[in-house]
Formats: sequence, structure tokens, C-alpha cells
Amino acid sequence: MIYIARNSRDEKGRLIRPSALWFRLATAQTAIALHEQGAHVPDATVYGHDDVRAALEKLFHDKCAYCGSEPTPCSDWNVEHYRPKGRVAERRDHPGYYWLTYNWAISILYVSIVISVEETSRAGRDGQQGKVAAKWISSRS
Repeated sequence: MIYIARNSRDEKGRLIRPSALWFRLATAQTAIALHEQGAHVPDATVYGHDDVRAALEKLFHDKCAYCGSEPTPCSDWNVEHYRPKGRVAERRDHPGYYWLTYNWAISILYVSIVISVEETSRAGRDGQQGKVAAKWISSRS
């Protein structure tokens, strides 16, 4: 995982982060998530908002948090979190970290193909294709 300093500033000395409007939206969505608890369905239009994506692109210097590569014509940027938004696969009784879904401090930027390979491998579907894709990604780092 690529380390980034969340207190980084842009060329004008401003903190690199989403807008105040996004933080208000995230606060409102967090309140909803806390009310709904484990039944909460994460809203990608909020946690993956353009403001979040733009700030993460600057913080990560247009590189994937997982593999360090730039997006290609076959991939795109996605926003994810250190903690799983949904249920924890290894513990059926764990509802996931739904209350952190809209937390800027744990948001990361990744190339969509990286997670696809990870999910393919984990699910056990088409494992050979997953190995080939993983090899391609690691060779680009």
C-alpha cells in the first residue's frame, strides 16, 4: 500500500481534501448509516464523489494505492477504504465498518482492475485469468 500524508497541501498551501460541501454530505450519510447499521447500503455517489476522487488523485500522485500504477484505457479509478464497508467475509457475525463508509481519512484510490483480480481470486472463479492479470499488474509497478 502506498503511504500518503493526509495533511499534504497544494501549490497554494491549501490542504488537499474534498470540499466543505462534500464533508456536510458525508456527515449526513454517516448519520443514516449509523441509524441503519449493518443494513446500510453504501452510496458510491457520496464516498466516490468527484471531490473525493480529485483530492485522492492529487494525494496519490495519480497512482494506485495498491500497485502504484496509473490507470489504463482498460481500467479506471475507484475509491475504496481501508476497512470493508460491507460484511467481513471471515466473520459472518461482523456487519462491516458501515459507520466509516464516508470517512475521508480511510479513503484510498485504486485502479479498478486490481480489485477485480483480488475478487476473482478470492471467489475461486477463473483463477488462471486472475493469476495472469495479477502478473500483468505487478510487472507494471
